[in-house]
Amino acid sequence: MNYMFAPLKRYADFSGRSRRREFWLWWLFNMIIVGVLCTVIAIAVFGSVADLAHRAESGEFANYAPPEGTAPGYVELNGQKYAVPPELVAQAMMGSLGIPFIILMIWSLATLIPNLAVAVRRMHDQDKSGWWVLIGLVPLIGGIWLLVLYLTGGTPGPNRYGPDPRGQVAGAQAFA
Repeated sequence: MNYMFAPLKRYADFSGRSRRREFWLWWLFNMIIVGVLCTVIAIAVFGSVADLAHRAESGEFANYAPPEGTAPGYVELNGQKYAVPPELVAQAMMGSLGIPFIILMIWSLATLIPNLAVAVRRMHDQDKSGWWVLIGLVPLIGGIWLLVLYLTGGTPGPNRYGPDPRGQVAGAQAFA
């Protein structure tokens, strides 16, 4: 559990090494927070669109005719499509984002530096420069290669970025 919060304790520390456990537990913690917030946002958006569909079903927009040359917005309820003014669809969706979306944006900004720092320290654990995280910007293959690097174990013993975070000494024998 201590590893899960270590990147927050080492907020902007780009030096040293981070083992796989620290990196992946931080990633898990981050994804749980983001997943919960995205779920709340999705429920709110779908709820507001469903409310708009019920309003359309009741006939509130029965006299709506889209202006010449514009496409109407549609909502679907029980397999039936209803024409709705597009600005109401956008307003319903954007208006439902609210507080969870703001919290998600604040969380994303607040954890940007720790995410980068733990990724750089993960590269340091393999005796690679922190600049290797930029390989993820290469379309398709870069992300796969970065994942492989994240999954690869670190160099045993100290390297040019610091001592082994596992506390092992190079050349030490088990049961010695």
